Amino acid sequence: MASITKSSLQLEKAEELVSHVQTALQRTLDGLPGPAYLSIQLDLLKTDVPDREALDILQTVQPLIRRKRIKPAHADIIRAAQCITNVMHPMIAIGNQVIRDNAQASVCRFAQQINAPIICSLAAKGAVPDDHPQFLTSANKYQDSVYRTSVLHSLFESVDLMILIGYDFGEDLKPALWGHDKPTLVINSVDVPMGDIFQPDILCLGNITCSLDQLTHHALPQQEWLAAHQRLKCFFDKRQPAAQPDTVTDIPHIVAAVSTVLGRDDIFCSDVGLHKQYAGLLTTTYRSNHFLCSNVCGSFGFVLPAAMAAQICHPETRVIAFCGDGGFHATSQELETLVRYSLPVVIVVLSDSAFGLIKYYQNRNSSEPQRHLTEFGPIDFTLLANANGVSATKILDIADFPDALEKAFQTHQPHLIEIPVKYDYNFLQHIA
Repeated sequence: MASITKSSLQLEKAEELVSHVQTALQRTLDGLPGPAYLSIQLDLLKTDVPDREALDILQTVQPLIRRKRIKPAHADIIRAAQCITNVMHPMIAIGNQVIRDNAQASVCRFAQQINAPIICSLAAKGAVPDDHPQFLTSANKYQDSVYRTSVLHSLFESVDLMILIGYDFGEDLKPALWGHDKPTLVINSVDVPMGDIFQPDILCLGNITCSLDQLTHHALPQQEWLAAHQRLKCFFDKRQPAAQPDTVTDIPHIVAAVSTVLGRDDIFCSDVGLHKQYAGLLTTTYRSNHFLCSNVCGSFGFVLPAAMAAQICHPETRVIAFCGDGGFHATSQELETLVRYSLPVVIVVLSDSAFGLIKYYQNRNSSEPQRHLTEFGPIDFTLLANANGVSATKILDIADFPDALEKAFQTHQPHLIEIPVKYDYNFLQHIA
């Protein structure tokens, strides 16, 4: 486990419980967040610890501390400022570390000073509100296909500097999108080494807020926006992809309905799959951590536990769990948990009896796709929900979806909405 975790420990005796747990938890917080592994042998679980001794052990528990980020080196700030001064059309791309470090306001101040357009990874949606005058879009390699028109080329064509703030390559906002020949400046509080995959031209490492605030003290030029970015701003604000064939389901219409029903402070959780690309690129998000999806590992079944946690943390907020049937199968047993804790999460299941994204890539890379590996028999998810005590609705005409969604939220009880869908597997044709 040591090779895939930040900490790998084994408990040898009961007295080590507190120290090992605290060490493991602390290591999850230090640097780039990540998992820790703690092994407890079965025979140790049978150890008899007197109550008094157990209480003494537990009383030694100390609160976890998020260590302060280091200050950026002055020389790195100077190099970064000179780099920004020497270009005409910089673009800012933000990742999730901006949210973790609560650096959203500093990003906005910095962007306003240099008048640069902002894009973000799906993991950073909401760090800059979608209606901020300098925010363009969340972005990834699926953009052209979701919008059914070429936008990525215009987005990056004349940009002469990528300023990557809180950037993590694993969030699927990759240098191939803008071209490996563009200069890159990375501003981050933690080092995210990527070896030969990506090396920034300038790395400014240290507290993100401190780095950006120091940069704003320099006389950085305020640049004119590219005409292409001005057009794209209007285009992305509309969230209206080009028309699609009548033979496939209008997934953008479903996403638009969710965005309309949810308020600015409500929470959209998305599972992994084809639908995640529509959701991540087309939803409107105005606050940090109000669009949640699994990144890097892309874990099936993420959405229901995530939505439950969001609802517990924000009991007065509307929370939606948006998923495909493949991912929903992974954790659908948590329907019972929703009922037991009376969590009014609304679940939308897009049902096509397949692991859609896997099916697409398998079809693309194999002359004889193995359908038995990616397709499964039809499931009536409304009956599954009812069996667990959750009320449910099946939508056969997506025109009925907005009304059904609003009624589901008004019940203030967990509710499942199933929508049978047909994906257009040609929609990813531009993706390498």
